[in-house]
Amino acid sequence: MRKMIERVFAEAETWHRMMRARYRGLERVAIQVLMTFICLNAKKMAHRARLASEIATKMTLIREYWQERGL
Repeated sequence: MRKMIERVFAEAETWHRMMRARYRGLERVAIQVLMTFICLNAKKMAHRARLASEIATKMTLIREYWQERGL
């Protein structure tokens, strides 16, 4: 579990400029962090949706293959 969470923070630091706060003040930094993690979650949801559609396509092909053979 810790490994998964640290991977997310590492991605935020590396690709989304989270090493240093871009703004000053607790409220502005909180907004920056929230917006960054909203973007990370949107990317994760898009990736999972793409994977789900690919899996559904492959399952359909497998089902058609077996139906052609009468199994």
